[in-house]
Amino acid sequence: MKPEFSARTLLAAVWLICFATAVSMPLYLQVSHRAEWGTIKPALDALSDVYAPYLGLILAFYFGTHSRLGGRRTSVTPAGILAIILSMLWNVFIVGCALLAVLGYLPIEESTQRILEIGPKFAWLVAPAIGYFFAKSKSAEA
Repeated sequence: MKPEFSARTLLAAVWLICFATAVSMPLYLQVSHRAEWGTIKPALDALSDVYAPYLGLILAFYFGTHSRLGGRRTSVTPAGILAIILSMLWNVFIVGCALLAVLGYLPIEESTQRILEIGPKFAWLVAPAIGYFFAKSKSAEA
């Protein structure tokens, strides 16, 4: 029997994995002695700033509501597929900016600035989907 996951579960996984990946990149620069803490901290702050609204809502849902929903699994709907694709696209922009610093194509300061510019500029791609899947009531479950 093939496991089925809800769009919420897949979206949460996308966001958590991408956040962990993005945060690991400046930390890698620190551990490999390619950047000082003074340049790494602003990068971590920028990542926190752009991810906080989305991950905050997702985690609040799972810690507050998910346990009361009984962990019901449903197949992914077309709206869920679109939300996953848009979330992946937004995350590729952010993780890509961090990766450019790790690969040496951009200084960490410029990568940080790009993250701060791109995240909010493309928030309209993901905010409606995150709100739809994580801020709606139990009766409107996807």
